[in-house]
Amino acid sequence: MAGEESAMLLTAETVKVICAWAPAIEVEEINPENPEERYPALNVQCGDEVKRASLDDWIVKKEDGTFDVLGPNAYFHSLRHP
Repeated sequence: MAGEESAMLLTAETVKVICAWAPAIEVEEINPENPEERYPALNVQCGDEVKRASLDDWIVKKEDGTFDVLGPNAYFHSLRHP
């Protein structure tokens, strides 16, 4: 079913909300330089592939109902150049 495009920013506070909205699984990223530093992340089903969403990435639901993961620069670039 076609609809409007929408997006959510991945932050520590939005992880659970995005998991309820998108086909995503919560995972944890570990800082390789300091293994005690851990951050929430998501594995998002994007069509036939799974993409990793890290903090400050955007999870986008496209008009066709599929999802994508865009970094902050790519997301803002897409707003200016559809």
